[in-house]
Amino acid sequence: MPSARQDRGGSDRRRTSGPSDRAVRRRRRHERVSPRTDACRHLGSPQSSPVVGDEPEVRLRAMRRRWGSCTRGGTILLHPALARAPRPCVEYVVAHEFCHLLEFGHGRPFYRLLTTVLPDWEERREMLSRYPGPRLGP
Repeated sequence: MPSARQDRGGSDRRRTSGPSDRAVRRRRRHERVSPRTDACRHLGSPQSSPVVGDEPEVRLRAMRRRWGSCTRGGTILLHPALARAPRPCVEYVVAHEFCHLLEFGHGRPFYRLLTTVLPDWEERREMLSRYPGPRLGP
């Protein structure tokens, strides 16, 4: 009977100490999304606001119906599939979620801020709606 380190053919299969494929894929997604999040860290004014200047935590999380989310604690969650979306779509979602750090709801002040940060956000949102990924709805 082969040992735990040998496959049935008798060859020795040892685990490498390097990162797993899953960890490598996760790091690559973060690398693709990170530059867009860095560009949004100082929304509202050139000076650091107390909310955005505190370097919000950005995490990747697969969500069923959302591309991104912002918690009341200031953590921004982005769908991992966003890393494969066109750049304008990624920038729209990132800017949208960073705007929530200053305006939590979707009222007029939020959309005024989003328009200031990303004047063509409506076109980008439309482009994102045509991209396969999480969908809103029941």
